[in-house]
Amino acid sequence: MKLAKISHYRCNEIQERTVVWVPDDMTEEGLGVFISQAREECLEAERSFKGSTDPKYKTWWDFLNSADKDKTLGTLKAEYHLHEEAYKKWLAEREAARESFADRLHKINPDIIHFWNADCPVEADCEWGHNHGVKVDYGETDF
Repeated sequence: MKLAKISHYRCNEIQERTVVWVPDDMTEEGLGVFISQAREECLEAERSFKGSTDPKYKTWWDFLNSADKDKTLGTLKAEYHLHEEAYKKWLAEREAARESFADRLHKINPDIIHFWNADCPVEADCEWGHNHGVKVDYGETDF
């Protein structure tokens, strides 16, 4: 496996970078095909979701306060259950629409792994003790 850095641009300005592990034999052109598919899936999912309306979640108390006082408790409970189900469905749709680019890329090609999701065959700790007054540049890997 080797690292690949994907730079995300909007209007010719870099926005963010995604770092993934790809198979050693994957070329830039091959990765580019998967990048295009993932980008289109992200855009299509978000555009489709934008058409749905947030059902404005209400707590049981808010629901009761705004309900028709002539309805029975059983009817109100049934209506509230429908309200909760509609809200849960909307949340699931929102979560699916906002799945990350890296996750979509991995679904398209399971051999592409988000940088932070890769297993590390070697791990080590470095204990610095209580040297709080000593300035140290750890060379942190920050993406």
